[in-house]
Amino acid sequence: MRSKNIFGLTLLLAGLALCGVGLWLLLSPAQYVATTRIKFENDMPDSAGEISYDPYFIQTDFEIIQSQLVLSNVVVSLNLNQVWGEKYSNGSPLTVNESIEVIKKHMRLAPARRTKLITITFYSDDPMEASDIANAIAKSYRDYRIQSQKEIATKGLYILTEQYEIEKAKIHEVQTNLDLLRQKLGIQSQSDTPSNHPPEQQPYWNEKQKLEQMLEYHKLLGKKLSLRRWIWKSLKTPWFKPLTEPRHHNFPSAPIVFSELHSVLLACSR
Repeated sequence: MRSKNIFGLTLLLAGLALCGVGLWLLLSPAQYVATTRIKFENDMPDSAGEISYDPYFIQTDFEIIQSQLVLSNVVVSLNLNQVWGEKYSNGSPLTVNESIEVIKKHMRLAPARRTKLITITFYSDDPMEASDIANAIAKSYRDYRIQSQKEIATKGLYILTEQYEIEKAKIHEVQTNLDLLRQKLGIQSQSDTPSNHPPEQQPYWNEKQKLEQMLEYHKLLGKKLSLRRWIWKSLKTPWFKPLTEPRHHNFPSAPIVFSELHSVLLACSR
């Protein structure tokens, strides 16, 4: 008999708990979620023109997306200090850091397994706000990546151009010395092979062989320089972009907790 009473009391408490949850869901404000995806690429060359594998690339860029470097641009572009000041601070504008903290509180980042995609999700009680901020975060990160890669490419282009000009000056110097040696040694034809010349002409042929090697190296540098210029120009166009426009969903009175999946389950259970 006692066990039946305990069981009945348990059922009563469970029922009251469910009623409380239902009432909370009913009275909670509607929540919206906006999601956009970005394709991550880590195949841009460094300043030396080399492509290296970075196993921490995604983790590092997750931190960059959540940094002031990226999120401050979101705050400025959407005037969030003023907008959220009206919403959260009785009309007093928030500081940039305060607005960034609000963004981070409502933002979720997640990698898509076995892909180069990451999902940027933003939660808000305003569907347009959720959509605008998710888009703005993706755009600000994209702009950051383009700018940082362009700085690397510009540095590499400068180094390679400088090296190309230095080699060009060396070639000119060797060519001048070669012409002087040819006149001094009375060499009439530059097409003779090193095997049919007197021993006293050996310095000339050594210098000529050196010049040919330098010209070949200079030609290779020219090809690398053309490629680097092409890479630099290509960075004017975004090399990655959001794959989908942010979507917003209305989950009436459903609390957004832990993840979008959990929110969907709560919304569907109503």
